[in-house]
Amino acid sequence: MVDQSPVISTSLRYYRNQRLVYWERRRIIFLGLLLIPTALVLLSSEVIGAAVADMSSDLLAILFYLLVGFVGANACYSVVYIPEFLLMGTSWMRYWDRARVWIFISGCAIGFVFTLLHCKDAIWLIQPSSGAF
Repeated sequence: MVDQSPVISTSLRYYRNQRLVYWERRRIIFLGLLLIPTALVLLSSEVIGAAVADMSSDLLAILFYLLVGFVGANACYSVVYIPEFLLMGTSWMRYWDRARVWIFISGCAIGFVFTLLHCKDAIWLIQPSSGAF
């Protein structure tokens, strides 16, 4: 059977792939930026030094919280695909294309703050009496 799909589906497929490439390349930058607040909180914490030295269950709890934060950050980042694909092929797409850079920058800033708060909460939940951050 010969594929008789219209030309428009080919162009939509092309635009969809371009949109995926645009955002997936920036996902690496986004996740790299989130390493900064994570490292700041963890390195300034006395809990990490004690957990690594003892290889205690605190280390496993910290790793669990980091994994939860990583999954959450990726889920939040993926929300950007909803308007991207809803607006694809509409007259609003040109406005969205102009706003994408600012949406990415503001998303990185919000992610930075949420990561900082998440890491602080993870440390405090593990050992509330520590003077972490």
